[in-house]
Amino acid sequence: MSTLCLLGFYQSPLFPSGTAHWGLYLYSPGERSGTLYHVSKESIVGATKYDRQRFTPTISQSLRQSVEVASGLALDEGTLNLVCARLAHNRPFDLVVNNCQRYCTEVLVELVRNGTLTQAQFDALSRKGFTPLIGQMQGQGRLAW
Repeated sequence: MSTLCLLGFYQSPLFPSGTAHWGLYLYSPGERSGTLYHVSKESIVGATKYDRQRFTPTISQSLRQSVEVASGLALDEGTLNLVCARLAHNRPFDLVVNNCQRYCTEVLVELVRNGTLTQAQFDALSRKGFTPLIGQMQGQGRLAW
């Protein structure tokens, strides 16, 4: 069983204050690290660059906020990687509309569609600090791991 979170990271000072880079984080309870799934702008053309990497939240200097999506999930790294990679393939990217936050939303919507998450779990995210398609995060806190 695993836990899926949305992680928000501090942005460069070049971005408007209050904005953050978002990614999805999957881990097994009791483990120090898990896997971070996120996208960025690949080139001047504006293609989406997908990246998956091992990540340890407790040693990150740029982690700003964590929002738990759901725990006790029958979701493994390989399955989430397939969903994330498929949704990132040939996807345009821009910083205003088709950005990392929208990508996370698209992945979560797909996880609801395929039955991994419930609609209620998705709908609860706005009360937890994630408002899909809005570039700002609510609150400044970090959850303990």
